[in-house]
Amino acid sequence: MQKKPAHRAMYLEDVLLALHEMEHTYAELESSGVFQALSAKQKATYRDAFKRLRDLIHDLEQDMAQEQLAS
Repeated sequence: MQKKPAHRAMYLEDVLLALHEMEHTYAELESSGVFQALSAKQKATYRDAFKRLRDLIHDLEQDMAQEQLAS
């Protein structure tokens, strides 16, 4: 018995869920007292990484929407 290949949209859903969890963790860290201990350069690097994470999430959400329209 051969397994049916998983649909790309299912993988995207799993990835998006994990990325949204990361986004939540990033937001919690930024609002914690620990964040204040970072240097200005470290905070800038953190914020750049957070922005790139949000951009990736947005791109993947757009891909999912296109996948759903194509289905």
